[in-house]
Amino acid sequence: MTNGPRNTIRSLAAIAATAGAGSASADSTAALDQAVGQIFAADMISSSCSGIGRIGGSDYQQFVQAASDMAAEQGLNKRMMRRLLIYGKTAWLEQQAAAVLSARGVEPRNTSKMCAFAQEVAGKNDTIGRFLIKE
Repeated sequence: MTNGPRNTIRSLAAIAATAGAGSASADSTAALDQAVGQIFAADMISSSCSGIGRIGGSDYQQFVQAASDMAAEQGLNKRMMRRLLIYGKTAWLEQQAAAVLSARGVEPRNTSKMCAFAQEVAGKNDTIGRFLIKE
């Protein structure tokens, strides 16, 4: 399978996000990228850490629906988040997740530290923890 549709969707997201006024649209794109990173970080964590699950259940699409509904409460474009999370390039999604985890002092390659972090934040009012549950 090629990444053609994924590249197109990301390009459309960038065009749509920058179609408005300059810095406001840049802020919107950054907020969308950060939310996608937080959601994908939760997915990476739940895949790597026992005892940690995702809101919406184990099915990825149900998780994306539940997580994007929650993130959309901040005024972000729910449909665009879903498209990026479902059709986005895995490398780009991993980069966004790594950026939000690193900003929290968590190295994504250090599974034990990532899982300890998950135990602390899962199910709490936290930018990543709100998408996680303790099982």
